[in-house]
Amino acid sequence: GNEVALFNVGGNFYAIENFCPHKGYPLADSRLYGNVVECDLHGWRFDVTSGACFTEKDCGLERYEVVIEDGMIKIEV
Repeated sequence: GNEVALFNVGGNFYAIENFCPHKGYPLADSRLYGNVVECDLHGWRFDVTSGACFTEKDCGLERYEVVIEDGMIKIEV
């Protein structure tokens, strides 16, 4: 039952929890700057490669492994 946001950074795919822990805005609908996604609602910033939060301590997101297999993107949850 988790929603996942998938990002393409330089041809590599990364998956993190979709919702910002601040107010629940979907990160998949937010802007990506390099490997950093910035929540469009209040500007919280997260590293999509690790799930780390740059805005607050202890607000990191779950990160999921992404595998490309037979041309399909698979996310290990």
